[in-house]
Amino acid sequence: MNTVNRVVVICLLLLLIALCTLVLIVPVPFLNALSIASGNMARSLGNVAWYVLLPAGLLIALMVNAAMVLLLYLELRRPSLKTIRVASVGGGEVELNVASVADRLRQELCALPFVVSCTPHVTGQGKGVMVRLDVETIADIVVPDQSAEILETAQRVLEGNLGLKLARPIKASLRIAPPQRGERQVVPPAPPPQPGVSEAEAVVADG
Repeated sequence: MNTVNRVVVICLLLLLIALCTLVLIVPVPFLNALSIASGNMARSLGNVAWYVLLPAGLLIALMVNAAMVLLLYLELRRPSLKTIRVASVGGGEVELNVASVADRLRQELCALPFVVSCTPHVTGQGKGVMVRLDVETIADIVVPDQSAEILETAQRVLEGNLGLKLARPIKASLRIAPPQRGERQVVPPAPPPQPGVSEAEAVVADG
């Protein structure tokens, strides 16, 4: 949004510079041209029926106002923090990069045996951090148990290892990978019978 703001401000400043230059250097010709143009526009609009002019003007006004309100909202919206302050550090201040926190969470969570992939979304808020996890797991899991392990691991990494403070409880979104199809179970061959044991006894023993 910073790029859009710069472009809008630059365009407005260039337009203002051109208008100020024309008004201050050649005020009379500029005002005469503006008067003629406005008169022609007024006569043209006067020939349009009111039931056409009113809806068209209302639609254009709504579009312009919506665009201005959107730009104003994006300008006043508080940007997300790119660094997070560590809560428990004595004798100074330490800040962690949000991307580094996300990488550490991804590394720790992907080390769990049932996790296939993990995408942490870390956002700084005030003196705390908000975390949302998108986790893909293997098919054979017990959701309550593994969910609790994921949340406990993430909380341990954030508060214990990194010294951060949670602004809100961690949210996790699980996606269970479908079981792989087309795989056949390989049955190991039966061990050879021991010397002195008949085949019948070996079959009975295997059964």
